Amino acid sequence: MPLHTAALRQPASPQPIPAMLPALRPAARPTVRTRAPAVGPVVVIGDDIFPLGAETVALEKDEALFYEGDDARTVYRVVEGMVRISVMLADGRRHIVDFLQPGDMVGLSAGADYAHTAEAVTAARLVRMPRSRLEAAMDQRPALARKLFTRMQADLVAAHERLLLLGRKSVSERLASLLLLLRDRQPAGGEAPQRVALPMGRTDIADYLGLTIETVSRTFTKLRASGVIRLVDTYTVEIVEPERLAEIAAGR
Repeated sequence: MPLHTAALRQPASPQPIPAMLPALRPAARPTVRTRAPAVGPVVVIGDDIFPLGAETVALEKDEALFYEGDDARTVYRVVEGMVRISVMLADGRRHIVDFLQPGDMVGLSAGADYAHTAEAVTAARLVRMPRSRLEAAMDQRPALARKLFTRMQADLVAAHERLLLLGRKSVSERLASLLLLLRDRQPAGGEAPQRVALPMGRTDIADYLGLTIETVSRTFTKLRASGVIRLVDTYTVEIVEPERLAEIAAGR
């Protein structure tokens, strides 16, 4: 749910998670779809953040929800699928700041314009509400404002953790941390709590971790060869030894 600064860059084409894993050349990045998101009927949202109802928005895979610099008139919440938040670094490289999942909010901005780009990793469905309506609801309901402030505090903590991930952790520690993060953000109560869905491709993972595609592939191979993880299928990883993976993520 982090709030991020961002800039537009064409997204990566999702590719299978490395299957064991020869180093591959970077995949060509496809052109971002730019059609207007499909808007559905108004629905009632039964939580404190969207108390007044919101329209549904449907996105296709790799379709942009909004771009950096667009007027920040609307806030969203992910209902289904996954959305990536990306920035463009000064040297021209894309950096993915976060992968947002159901329940996460998108589009909260301190200024008049969006400071990042949001794109669908998979086919996704979101609900949306005019920013002015959300702000009016916060004025009328102090408890709502406090809840949103709490979320923003959590975003700040997550941003600090991300700085540690990129600045101080080794390659294996970064990938292990990502797998654990995605596992912990999955809905509770599943039949296979150690199975992690990875709908994003290798290029997305590389741009999130600040690595090359080849390095991501080699690191998946290393974790698999050591028995820490197992590839269930193209987009699913099973954490075979969660305690060991946590030790790797912690640098032990």
